[in-house]
Amino acid sequence: MPCDSKLVKIIGMAVCLLLGGCSGLDLLNAVVPSGGYRIVADQAFGSTPAQKVDVLIPKDLTAGERRPVVLFFYGGSWKSGSRAEYRFAGEALTSKGFVAVIADYRHFPEVKFPTFQADAALALRWTVDHIAEYNGNPDAIFVMGHSAGAHMGALLAVDGAYTRAAGVKDGAIKGFIGLAGPYAMVPSQVNSIRDVFAGLPDENVARPVHFVTAAGPKPPPMLLLYGLGDKTVGRANAREFAARARSAGGEASVIEYPDLTHPGIILALAPYFRGRAPVLEDAAAFVNRHAAIRR
Repeated sequence: MPCDSKLVKIIGMAVCLLLGGCSGLDLLNAVVPSGGYRIVADQAFGSTPAQKVDVLIPKDLTAGERRPVVLFFYGGSWKSGSRAEYRFAGEALTSKGFVAVIADYRHFPEVKFPTFQADAALALRWTVDHIAEYNGNPDAIFVMGHSAGAHMGALLAVDGAYTRAAGVKDGAIKGFIGLAGPYAMVPSQVNSIRDVFAGLPDENVARPVHFVTAAGPKPPPMLLLYGLGDKTVGRANAREFAARARSAGGEASVIEYPDLTHPGIILALAPYFRGRAPVLEDAAAFVNRHAAIRR
């Protein structure tokens, strides 16, 4: 039977991603459905080209309706990536009825930690201040991230220093969804990213697990997703972070998917690959369960 040329390209791209040999994200975005949402691009939360977000809004909204919001941070070892490459993640979220905000941030070597973390907080501030203009509910904002982006989202959720510095009130984040995040890493022990975090007087300030203790404030609900085929970030990161959150009185669940690799877990959000693991379904169920909104 004839072979769909788009599907052939996607399969080739998927193999490339799953083997870690190339990104293929432009090709992936080229075949992502675009009919279910509208996009408002290039909304600035700062003065540099990297300090911008794209907002994706479901088209099935009724007048005056407010939907849950997911602010997404991509990975790339804090060194690479762009919001345009993750249009497929925004489409996935809008397909579940959410307003998606895909954020950029400045990368190493232009900046080091904690500057890009401050960018993440400013992106959250923009979302809190403006998302009602895009049919989003400012009282139902969730943060989601993959890899380095999950690390950034986790720090936003548990270290209030960044959100307070950006002028965001405590409790603005209603839940956190992390995909393969290095929540417990010690930066100086990871050769590939040591320079990104160089010069810190105390490395614990870059470790989300450090900020979650039984004596500290209760963290927001968390859903930590992980692929057991991940050779980049160890499974202990999610397990330890969840255990710390529960010890602090929070809700934290870990879902582990057989065979999914580090790039494979984000690829599972894309059309044609959602059958590999219910990453999108699990994330959507978490948002719907915790969203303070009446649909």
